[in-house]
Amino acid sequence: MFRMTSFLFLVLIMFAQAAFSQTAWIADDFDNGLVDDWKQVNGSWSVQDSYVRAQGGQRSYLMSTKYIMRTKPYYIEARIGNEKGGIVFCMNDYATPVMAHYVVLESHEMVTGYLSYNGEPIVTRRVSYLAPKDGFVTLKVEVDPVKRTYSVNVQNHELVLEALRYRSGYAGLNSLASGFTCDFFQVVGSQPMDTPSDLLKTAQTQIDHLEYMTLLKDNIVVSNPVVGVVQWLNSIGEYTLEIALQGQRSEPRGTAFLSDNTMLVVDGGENAVRMYNREAELERIFSGSLKDPRDIAVDEKDMIYVLDQEGVKVFDKFGKEQDGGARGLFKNARHMLYTANGLYVSDERAGKVFLLDPQGLSVRKEFKEGFVHPAGMALDEKTGELYITDPGANVVIKYNKDGVLEDYIDPVTINGFISPRCVLITDDRIIVGDYERILIFQKNSLTVRPSLEIFATYE
Repeated sequence: MFRMTSFLFLVLIMFAQAAFSQTAWIADDFDNGLVDDWKQVNGSWSVQDSYVRAQGGQRSYLMSTKYIMRTKPYYIEARIGNEKGGIVFCMNDYATPVMAHYVVLESHEMVTGYLSYNGEPIVTRRVSYLAPKDGFVTLKVEVDPVKRTYSVNVQNHELVLEALRYRSGYAGLNSLASGFTCDFFQVVGSQPMDTPSDLLKTAQTQIDHLEYMTLLKDNIVVSNPVVGVVQWLNSIGEYTLEIALQGQRSEPRGTAFLSDNTMLVVDGGENAVRMYNREAELERIFSGSLKDPRDIAVDEKDMIYVLDQEGVKVFDKFGKEQDGGARGLFKNARHMLYTANGLYVSDERAGKVFLLDPQGLSVRKEFKEGFVHPAGMALDEKTGELYITDPGANVVIKYNKDGVLEDYIDPVTINGFISPRCVLITDDRIIVGDYERILIFQKNSLTVRPSLEIFATYE
């Protein structure tokens, strides 16, 4: 059986770089075994005779830990055997196989598809191809995040052009069964790969993996955990202000504002809350007993509620920790909302929304109907209607003022949501944070085209 040597592999890469001014972002012929840059997910992988091989499990993954920004076109190439897998790319998290595109070879068919928020594989196309006699196939995926497309080339024959649902993330190998092998894997771009730090202080809208939004007057405040910034956008999507969180592990999540407009930012990577004054200057950092904090809310007396993996921690406006509660109540809560009704907490793993008493943090009410993985919440103070995004169901769910499920909202005329994670309500608008864009709708018009779409702007 033919084996591409390390020398030939490197020569081909050098030739490609010289002929087309291309740069290998990721390249591995596995001659040195599995290096630390690879993460094994849902199965075990090993290197035998300079081939990487999947040793068990359906839908197992070998993922590179290098994040690929959606700023430049690139291609992914692998030489694979046994028609039992292929390439996965634009994965949301290299350790969790959800929200990604995949191209696999299976029984003389090339199959394209994507993984949903729930990790369910959705097939988009099947195309037959002629397999070579030696059993090894060169699979190439050309990704253009700017045009939102990708094309698939098998043995130098272009087979399909597909729409790109997710535009950034991690890339790697996808095995469908034990015995899948790969000779080499590379990701190549026409220019050096951008990293999150390259995009800091660019005065560009940087919406990526959007999960948390807050309103401050006419500004939409968004957290970008990938780049590590918090940004202000005005009502038509123009950039107005940016704060870059300092710290190697910093990851902005939920935001909230005190009565004097002091901004609070949850830093999930540093297990802390950062406090910024009205001039966007860092005033204080406090942490108390926080463990993996996710979201934050403030009541009318400037008491601060922080949701973390243990429950709800309470702080005064100076960052001094008070008594908390709801310990052990949640399975995986990520979002929190303070209203006159009480403190709402969505638990995506339990498939529930809890309404808590802010004083004792006991449960007043549970909302269960219609949820798969509930996430962001917003309350219309005028009507009492509660809106909850559900990326698992890929809809926004509306409960009426009596706590009864009233509607499933899905803008079908724009091919639906990508992954709705958060929602805001104003007097006349509903604002949905949909993974890598913000959709703004007129009220009672969510089944038609949004009045405004705000995308990230990369030059």
